[in-house]
Amino acid sequence: WAITNPDKVSCIYGENPVLRNYTSQTQLLDNLAPLAKADVPLLHVCGSLDPWLETQTQVAQKRYEELGGRITVMIKEGEGHYPLGPENPQPVVDFIVKSVADRDSK
Repeated sequence: WAITNPDKVSCIYGENPVLRNYTSQTQLLDNLAPLAKADVPLLHVCGSLDPWLETQTQVAQKRYEELGGRITVMIKEGEGHYPLGPENPQPVVDFIVKSVADRDSK
């Protein structure tokens, strides 16, 4: 939904996101341009032991930055696929509040 409606999205927050969809012909990792063009910031929280860290989060970070997008990656050391967010949620709250305020000021 966000890719087809980037003008309605203030930010995207994901915990250990796997950016593939078996029901879609175009995979999310291959279709980040609309979000980057709309300047939608992304925040990924990922465990350092997550098996998808290298093939999903790090690939998304590289591609999004190449497209001119803003992405922040928070790595939880020693955590696997389900770290359930950072111990201190304040950085996530700050990211969302700032993203909404930035979008509203445009």
